[in-house]
Amino acid sequence: MKRFLPAWLLLAALAACGDEEPLSIGSELLPPEALRSFEVVLEPGQFLLADTAFALYGGLEEAEYLLLATGFEGVLNARAFARFEIPRAIGVKDTLGVARTDSTPNYYRGEVVLYVDSLAEHDTAGNFRVALHGVPEDWDPAAADWEYRSDGVRWSVPGGTPGVLLDTALVNPDSIVLHVDSATMQQWADTTNARRGALLSMLDAPARLRTGRPVLKVYARTRFDPDTTYVVVAQAPEAKFDYRPRLPTTAGDLRVSGAPTWRSFLHFRPDLRSVTVSCGPGCTVPLAATSITRAELVLQPVPPPAGFSPELPLLPAGYQALVSPEFPLQRSPVGTAIGIIEAALEPERFRGGGAPVYLVVTEFVQAAVSDSTANAAGNTARTDWLTILPVGDLSFGLGAFAPAPRLRLLLTTAREIQLP
Repeated sequence: MKRFLPAWLLLAALAACGDEEPLSIGSELLPPEALRSFEVVLEPGQFLLADTAFALYGGLEEAEYLLLATGFEGVLNARAFARFEIPRAIGVKDTLGVARTDSTPNYYRGEVVLYVDSLAEHDTAGNFRVALHGVPEDWDPAAADWEYRSDGVRWSVPGGTPGVLLDTALVNPDSIVLHVDSATMQQWADTTNARRGALLSMLDAPARLRTGRPVLKVYARTRFDPDTTYVVVAQAPEAKFDYRPRLPTTAGDLRVSGAPTWRSFLHFRPDLRSVTVSCGPGCTVPLAATSITRAELVLQPVPPPAGFSPELPLLPAGYQALVSPEFPLQRSPVGTAIGIIEAALEPERFRGGGAPVYLVVTEFVQAAVSDSTANAAGNTARTDWLTILPVGDLSFGLGAFAPAPRLRLLLTTAREIQLP
């Protein structure tokens, strides 16, 4: 049977190699054969008890973008609603250059402008058009969604009842301008009118488009200087989108990003210290007797459900999940950041058949092997759960990975040697 240096002696030897000088020129404190580094890949059953994913984090009302879609990937439809804050009075100058306040400006036309997200993959190759409709029914921006226009009151047409078609415009890579006539401008400026607002949609299929929140450029004339046109930019704080179909909020595969946002959970075995791995022909060693130099989850990208391929690059990251009986698993607090993949994953990585990606989880595995208890401080929170969540800009589409990932480890062991 092979004999190994104790783990504490191994660590001391490694530290000494970095801190101490050789006894003579060209000499070494330990001969090369004293240490062995090797790579192993653990199958899911060797280190993992369970994995799952939940889509319960953040809502569409928190999205800082709009998504429009018609028949995307055969299934997805998305529409947006917006209500603008048009000022009742504007600052102007009269013909003599004196500053005035006009409380009755003439808003004679407007332009709804959608700024296309230049980082997103829009899937709108061809002559795809965006449509701007008025809203013919009373609606409440705080409550409106695909089914309801206000609390308990449904749209006549699911997805938002379209009123008068105000304009259409072709999709382009920069911005999309949709024109609004003077009668509509006066209606939108009337704060007592519960029908004021816009419905945005894609006219052509299959298509998907991601934009920023819309703005309204208002063109106004004033009685103080009839020959001058003033341009006022009106924001749309009450802008949102909704879509169909909705996905179930749990999944057996691993998922990140999306709207609502997906988060994946992995339950590691609490006895990783005793997991035995091969260190070469006729050689086995428990993980507790090794030094873990690097640990990576091997994640295999797979196509997400139809309609939900990501439109933005994704950057999954690993965190401790502080699972406790006090909280449902899906609501577990997130603890220390563990690691991240080396580069963001472009949307095409999730179209199937691609190479695996590697999520660095070295610190997490090192802690699990060095201390098998749930929590060193004696708290009820566990440390053998890891969660994967997205960082950076969130994609509406989601990144999916095959369940039951593998774990790649780079290990170092010490072997018994005869010292001179």
